Amino acid sequence: MNRRIVLVFVAGVVVLGVVSALVFRERPVAVVVPQPVGDAARACDDLHRQLPATVAGQGHRDVTPESDRTAAWGGRAIVLRCGVGTPSALQPTSELTTIDGIDWLQESADGATRWTTVGRVAYVEVTIPDSYDPPSDALVDLGPAIRAADPELTTTG
Repeated sequence: MNRRIVLVFVAGVVVLGVVSALVFRERPVAVVVPQPVGDAARACDDLHRQLPATVAGQGHRDVTPESDRTAAWGGRAIVLRCGVGTPSALQPTSELTTIDGIDWLQESADGATRWTTVGRVAYVEVTIPDSYDPPSDALVDLGPAIRAADPELTTTG
């Protein structure tokens, strides 16, 4: 009798574990894939190879569709898109934030902040949910890869 109770208990625990894994597993993050060309595409290829495994203490997440132009980290996903178009909010008078030598345009989004690099070969957009505080931690973690892969634009004059 006791053996039967133990068997039923163990079976119940196994079933609950499987159901929990199926229900609570992290699904890939749906991301719109940018289509950069030329030097921007090459910078994005280089960036993808150098992205860190963790950002703001969060592990890598799968994205859908799979692309070398996108990446995500964390349960509330921090999303990177490389090779986006020029942000419509970017104007000659826009206020930029410089973090570790990278200029960023900051825009509010629904429950998040969108940060886009400025003055580099490719525009790199990073959307950080408001629950990450401070959001600059994610940008600091991404900085070395961006600086290495996406060079600053040079001006001639």
